[in-house]
Amino acid sequence: MNLLRLPRLGLSAILLLLFAATVQAQSSAPRQTALRFLQDNPSKFGLVAADVADVKVTDEYLSKHNGVTHVWVQQQYNGIPVFNGLFGLHVTADGQVKHLSHRFVRDIASKVNTALPSLTASKAVEMAFANLGFTGFQAPSVRQKIDEKNWVFEGGAVSRADIPVSASYAVQQDGSVRLAWSMVIEQATSSDVWNMRVDAQTGLILDKINQTVYCKAGHAHAAGDHCNDLVQENTAQQASGTVVQADATYNVFALPTESPLHGGRTLLVNPADPVASPFGWHDTNGIAGEEYTYTRGNNVWAYDDRLNDNNGSASESADGGASLNFDFPYDPDGEPLVNLNAAITNLFYMNNMMHDFTYRFGFDEPAGNFQQNTYGHGGAGSDAVQANAIDGYASAQQSVNNANFSTPADGGSGRMQMFVWTRAGGQLLSVNAPAPVAGTYTVSVAASSADPFGAPVTDVPVTGDVAIGVNNTGQPTLGCSPLTNDLTGKIAIIDRGICNFSLKAYHAQLAGAVACIICNFEDQLVNMAAGLNADDVNIPVVMISKTDCDILRQFAGQSLNITLVEPPTSGPDLLDGDFDNGIIAHEYGHGISNRLTGGPNQAGCLGNAEQMGEGWSDWFSLIMTTHPGDVADKRRGVGTFVLRQNTDGVGIRRYPYSTDMSISPVTFGTVAESTEVHDLGEIWAAMTWDLYWAMVEKYGYDADLSNTNSGNARAIQL
Repeated sequence: MNLLRLPRLGLSAILLLLFAATVQAQSSAPRQTALRFLQDNPSKFGLVAADVADVKVTDEYLSKHNGVTHVWVQQQYNGIPVFNGLFGLHVTADGQVKHLSHRFVRDIASKVNTALPSLTASKAVEMAFANLGFTGFQAPSVRQKIDEKNWVFEGGAVSRADIPVSASYAVQQDGSVRLAWSMVIEQATSSDVWNMRVDAQTGLILDKINQTVYCKAGHAHAAGDHCNDLVQENTAQQASGTVVQADATYNVFALPTESPLHGGRTLLVNPADPVASPFGWHDTNGIAGEEYTYTRGNNVWAYDDRLNDNNGSASESADGGASLNFDFPYDPDGEPLVNLNAAITNLFYMNNMMHDFTYRFGFDEPAGNFQQNTYGHGGAGSDAVQANAIDGYASAQQSVNNANFSTPADGGSGRMQMFVWTRAGGQLLSVNAPAPVAGTYTVSVAASSADPFGAPVTDVPVTGDVAIGVNNTGQPTLGCSPLTNDLTGKIAIIDRGICNFSLKAYHAQLAGAVACIICNFEDQLVNMAAGLNADDVNIPVVMISKTDCDILRQFAGQSLNITLVEPPTSGPDLLDGDFDNGIIAHEYGHGISNRLTGGPNQAGCLGNAEQMGEGWSDWFSLIMTTHPGDVADKRRGVGTFVLRQNTDGVGIRRYPYSTDMSISPVTFGTVAESTEVHDLGEIWAAMTWDLYWAMVEKYGYDADLSNTNSGNARAIQL
């Protein structure tokens, strides 16, 4: 056991309590115990009696393995909920409250600004639209007025779905509590799902949380050797323990195989778990026999979303026919469309495996899992995962080098979007200095777009110090007019917006820049189309995401030095993330952590920069792909396949995971050096990975997870 990381094991044990296995409570006794404890002891938590007088139980469910009932209580004032004002009380089978955590506001009556809005819900929606860049858009028509505090608006051209709006209180950094309109907008022009609070008096945006969590290729300190030596096909057939439908056959990269880089495919027959999916993977009505012969069922619907319209159909799914035979060819050198049916099948398989695996450990219907039909076990249904294969591959703004998962509250389908990955995973930008942000970053390249311009990024490096291009206009960093600062020999940073990309790059070139970086205002990379002066641009032009730009911008004009270069590689031009089981597990993990933190009816508790969702997701990726015989100090990178690294490569994080501190040197002290949530998540995943192997060291390992006494099963149960 690694003694250097013992302090972080203690923190692990505490915070992993959030992942207790669950089943719905059979009586109201724990609820009454929790409420009585809260109302009898407010001073123990720095509260006054009035703070706990107006509360609402939002979730209640029971852990099978230890008999603990988890009760989540929402703070309210005048019947209006406090956003994320939650109190978790965990009650043992003998009626003892053993663990508590809360975000209640002390003396809330003295801190709220008002109980009556002066801004209408409709106007608040307009203000939210403007904040998202949709200026001049009026609020769409009212779909439903539930009461004066709760509305539903049509999505219009801005949101893919209807927009629910409700009154809530938002806690500010100074401790004040402001009345707000809370809403969820599924942005039509991106994968983002915004959970927003608009001040009900001023119209200012008080906070917004993106419920879509992006995987992002991180910046690595060292890269593994690039390779494309894929393992040969394995045609051995495996049987499962239940037959509730026609024999369903899937040719997939079967767990614990992580990707085509780590092993061949296997033909599986009826792999559905008889407890988690008692009617198989193609059922939705709870009666023996499949409802769908294609990649759709109770837990997930996987389909081709190359146009990024989120609209699935039978023809866009992989169809196994009446025999449910999903045995499609796979060519390791083929481009994504060549392997499309095999990819959709693998995506369907892996999502179902995540459902069935985590069901056994407590992420079941009452805990808020993803199922169309809950089969009478409690929880909300109609929320099977929508799994989008090769998402955005053929859209105007091609999505590459990423993956994401959107998690609404229980009853709303989670959405997983898996993208294709370019050569080097798009990691063509290397920061040479300063040390805190050094490493590789993901970019899109204008010369590789559908309407290309500028010079390509090649194996000939372009290196320079970085400066922000500015002019004397009211929006000086957009580059829509000639730049006024001297950029000779430098790499220019210019913000996206107002004018076309090629004009921005042209102005940077005229100022002497040797390359141009466009900073997106969204956390994705888009297809940069040619426009004005496109034929005159002869420098490389790349785009980085908002998060990465925010990291780098703070050092521009100081010590920031960058190289643009394409490392050599082989194989197809694009690799399909649908074949990377580690990334799929990571994305599904976001759905789990968002549903379990704060209760399944919240799904908005992991929006702060210090949240640990990224770490939990990496941990899911690791445990799902651990082989018998693996050892604690083995190098484990996440995403080595899509980055064309060796199996022991770094992956998408700064370091590979290992209990060996010379391989994975991160500690809790590394937080001070971390610049974004993936960095922080890496630290948390390293802690939980140490915990996993400490449990294995103490209690042993068993590939059969039905042995709940094994160390790996105990670690997962936490």
